[in-house]
Formats: sequence, C-alpha cells, structure tokens
Amino acid sequence: MRLTIWILEPDPAVAHQLTSAWQTVAGDQVELRLFSSPPAASQDNPPDLLMGEIYTHCDQVTDLLLTLRRYGSIDFLPVTCDTAPSSFTRAQQLGAIDYILKPFTSRRLRQSLRRYLSLKQGLTAGYALTQKQLDLFFFSGSGRKKLPALPFSDAELQFCKRVLSLLASSPEKRYSAEEVAQLTAVSRVTARKYLEKLTEAGYVLRLLVYGQKGRPRNLYQIKGDIL
Repeated sequence: MRLTIWILEPDPAVAHQLTSAWQTVAGDQVELRLFSSPPAASQDNPPDLLMGEIYTHCDQVTDLLLTLRRYGSIDFLPVTCDTAPSSFTRAQQLGAIDYILKPFTSRRLRQSLRRYLSLKQGLTAGYALTQKQLDLFFFSGSGRKKLPALPFSDAELQFCKRVLSLLASSPEKRYSAEEVAQLTAVSRVTARKYLEKLTEAGYVLRLLVYGQKGRPRNLYQIKGDIL
C-alpha cells in the first residue's frame, strides 16, 4: 500500500514539518505532493488524503475536496491556525479525520499520522477491522507515557528522560550502548544500565545484531507507541 498525500500549506517551514513527520512515520509508503495554493483537481491521480490550511483558503479547500471526491474516497485533515468553532464544525461536516491546530508538536502530528496509516492499512488488507484498530484511530489516548516507578533518584530519572529524548530524536535509528554513552557523556556501563532498565520498563526495544566478525551486539531503539 502506497498512499498519495496532498499537502496544501503556504508556509515553507510548516510544509517541511509536515513532510518530515510523514517521512518519519511512513517512509516510502507515501507519495507527498506540496502546494502553496489550492491546485486544480485531477482525475488522473487523486490523493488518498488532503491536508490543508483552511484559515486563508477555506472556500477553495472545500471546493477542491468536494471536486476530488467525485473521483474517489478522499480523506481530509486540516492543519490550521483557524480556531473558530464554526470552522471546526465545518471540517467535521466535511469528514475530517482530525483537526490539528498550529503551532503543533511533532509528537501530536506523528500520533495522528500513525493512527491514520494504521487504519488505512487495515482497510486495504481487506480483513475485518478489530476494535483495537478502531480505538487506535478514534482515540488519541492520554498522551506520552510516564516513566515507571524505578528505584532511581530524581537525577537518575532525569537521565532516563535524556536517553529517551535522544532515542526519540531518531526513532528509526538503533543505538549501541557506546553511542548512547558518547552522546550523553557517561560511561558505557552506565549507559547500558539505563538502557536495560528502560527496556525492562517497556520503553525501549533491544535488538541482537550479528556482524560479520566477533560477538553479536545489543542495539537499542525507542518503541514507536511512546513517540
């Protein structure tokens, strides 16, 4: 499954944030097309999802979406600075899958994109959806997990947060204990200790990687569901 995403965003910096979030969440599973103003609707390659700023282009975005829906089932996700209740109601009436206000956090945006991607994958697969999949899509949950009650001091818990922040900055990357030690300015033994604790607590994945020579190495990666 490869989704086509149209992003209507006049601000280049915000457009970059949106494309970066999609690349982090979906990689090559999506084809992104960027527009600074509403494009002409096309029957040849309509998008699966239209993301748009509705504050300055509300009528044009509405017309574009309704025209595109003549060619297929097009989803809609406003990412906007428009805080008017009437605009939110209008977006709901147009079947918006979410409503993200600027300025947004990267975590909130990625959360929305992951939920959407998960549901689309289930629909494309053709099997019956489960309640868990639907709950993932419709309910955003209570936010980031809290660190577990580990037998650490406040300073040690702060270091756990530093490690998680480092891993979350490159969620697809797998780090060795040596790399984490170097980047956080602690010893390799200390880094491994905290990585193992965070693995036991369910925040980090430990992967055993075999190289061409020598002993296998443990690599660590943040779990996607806490981003």
